[in-house]
Amino acid sequence: MNLTRVPIEDYWSVHYLDSLAAAASGCDFTSGKLIDIGTGAGFPGLPLKIAYPDLEVTLMDSTRKKLDFIDAVNSELNLNSATTLVGRAEELSRELKYRDKFDFATARAVANMPILLEWIVPFVKPGGCAIALKSAHSELEIESSRNAAKLLGAASGRTNVLYLPGTTLPRTVVTFEKLCPTPKEYPRHGATIKSKPL
Repeated sequence: MNLTRVPIEDYWSVHYLDSLAAAASGCDFTSGKLIDIGTGAGFPGLPLKIAYPDLEVTLMDSTRKKLDFIDAVNSELNLNSATTLVGRAEELSRELKYRDKFDFATARAVANMPILLEWIVPFVKPGGCAIALKSAHSELEIESSRNAAKLLGAASGRTNVLYLPGTTLPRTVVTFEKLCPTPKEYPRHGATIKSKPL
């Protein structure tokens, strides 16, 4: 299904441990509602659901065939309160049943930070967190996201750099606390988000 190009011997570190690095955000995933934006093959949402069984997880992607795979995994592992959602972030986050409704929103290897924030922050309720899993050298990208975070109702990102256990792979976990509801003009149209980042 071409869900990942990572060799099978690297799955544990590059996919599973990398997904669980979200725990370094300092967020308490033992309960609450999480939406994983651009989940692909289910990362980081599925490993977080397995690690935190009481967490309610929504795995969102614009490609149905990827979500069909995740539905099969959910069924095989009997992962209660793990659901899939097909669609685009800039459209779904405008729907009242999703906007400002989640305690956590995660994204991994999806887009540059200012673009990513406009996709994920509108899903998070005030007091919740948007969490981006990034490579080690993301300082300039993080700095460039300050204006986007402010406009979207979030605090500037706090970072935690770590090495995945048993590897030399550094990762940066960036956490944005949601301070207030996202203004109604965001997110903008998809093409505008990409061509004119906040």
